Amino acid sequence: MRGVLSAERALFGPAHEQTLETLALVGKIYGKMRDFDKAESVLRDTLGVQRELLGNEHLGTLATMHYLAELLESQSRWKEAVALRREEFVGYLVARKTERDDEYTHLTMDHIVWRLMQSKMFQTAQHVAGLYFPMPNPGTLELQRSQYTVKESDGFVMLGVVRIGGSDGVVGCRVRTKDGNAEGGKDYVAIDQLVVFQDGDTNRTVKVDIVDDAAEEPDEDFYVIMSEPYGGVKLHSDPEKLEATVTIICEDMVKRLEGARKAADADGDGLLDLGEFSAYVRTRGEEYKVMSDVELKVLFNQLDEDGSGQVDKAEYIGWELREQLSKNASDLQRKFKAWDVDNSGTVNKSEFYKAVRSLGFDAQEADTDAVFDKFDDDGSGQLDYHELLEKLAAKPSAPSDKRAAPAPAPASAQAPAPAPAHAHGDLRRVEFAPAAAPSPAEEIVVIDVEW
Repeated sequence: MRGVLSAERALFGPAHEQTLETLALVGKIYGKMRDFDKAESVLRDTLGVQRELLGNEHLGTLATMHYLAELLESQSRWKEAVALRREEFVGYLVARKTERDDEYTHLTMDHIVWRLMQSKMFQTAQHVAGLYFPMPNPGTLELQRSQYTVKESDGFVMLGVVRIGGSDGVVGCRVRTKDGNAEGGKDYVAIDQLVVFQDGDTNRTVKVDIVDDAAEEPDEDFYVIMSEPYGGVKLHSDPEKLEATVTIICEDMVKRLEGARKAADADGDGLLDLGEFSAYVRTRGEEYKVMSDVELKVLFNQLDEDGSGQVDKAEYIGWELREQLSKNASDLQRKFKAWDVDNSGTVNKSEFYKAVRSLGFDAQEADTDAVFDKFDDDGSGQLDYHELLEKLAAKPSAPSDKRAAPAPAPASAQAPAPAPAHAHGDLRRVEFAPAAAPSPAEEIVVIDVEW
C-alpha cells in the first residue's frame, strides 16, 4: 500500500483526490492493526485536507469520515462517533440528492441509532429514530361535542367521534350510554358498541334512537361515554372530551300551549288582544286559572311592550321563554351549551332561531329575531350565557304611555304584598296575592310586578 501511495504522490501530487483516498485507506489499515493513535492521526489529517479541497459532500471525504467513525466506535468513543456519523449522513443526502428513505440513508441511520443505544443515549436514539424512521401515529380519540340537544319527535341523535393528531392504522374504542334522569329503554335506546376507524379515517358517528311518547314531561338527560381504546390509539386526556350530555326536549307541553294560543286567537291574525290573551293564559294550568281579571290586565300590559293593545308573536315567545327557562339556571346553562353549535361561547341569531324551534315553538325567523334583538342590549349580534340569563330573569317593561303611577293609596287601601318568590332558583315570577275587584269608577292601572 505504501508503494501505491508513493506512486500516486509522484504521479498526481499529494493533494489529489486519488492520493487522499489511498491515504485514508492506509489510516484504516492502521486501525485494523490496532495502532489507533497512528490511524487517527492519518485519518484526521486526510479528512482535514479533503474538507478544504473537496468539500464535505465529496464521496472521498465521506469515505474518510466513515473510516474515522469506525475507528472511534472501536474505542467506544460513542459521542464523537455519532457526531461524525450525523455529518456523514447529511453529506450523503446532499451528495446523492436523495430522500430520507434511500437505502444507504437507512443503513447509516441504523448505525447511528445502534451506536447511540450502545452508549446508553436512549433519548437521543429515540429522537433520531423517530425523526428518520417515523413510527405509525394512530392519533387520539375524543367526542366532537360535550353537549347535544334532541327533540323527542326527532327520533334519534347523531354524535360525532373524531380522531386527531394522527390517522395511521385500524383503531377504535368502546362507546356506551349511561342513564341520567332519562332511562334507557323508556326515553331512549341504550347502546354499547365498538366504534372502528379504518386507516386514514378521522371521523365517525354514533346513532342513539329516541323514544317519542305522548306524556308531557320535563327535559331529560342521558350520557354517552368513550372508553377502552385499542389499536394503539389513545383517548383524550381531558375527561370532558370523553363524555357528552344529551338532553331530550319534550315539546308536548309547548305544542299544547301553541295549540291553545292558536285556539284563543279567534280572528286568526296571530295577535292576542286582552280577551284572547286572558282565555289563553287560563289554559296554562291551575296556577293561572285563579288569576283575576286585574292580574291578567297587569300581565297583558307588561307583555304588550309596544302599547299596541295586542300581544304579538315575538312578545308571546319572549314571555314563554321566561316562563320555561328561568326556573333553573343549571338547566338553562346546559341548554345554552347545546344551542352554541359552533362552540364560540355565544349564540347568534341563527342558533337562537333553531333553539326556539327546538323547544317546540311554531316561530318564524322574524319572530325569533325580534326576541333576540330585545335580549341583545349591546347590539353585538351575539348572546352570551349571562346576558341571556339576565334577560330571562327580568320582567318585561310596560309601554311608556302606561307607566304613569297614580298617587299612593292610603295604607288601609293598599293591596297586600306579593307572596315570596318560588324557591330553587325560580326567577320567572312571584305569586299574585288576592286582590279586591275594582269598582266601575276606578281606573285599572299598571302595577309594577317583579318577575
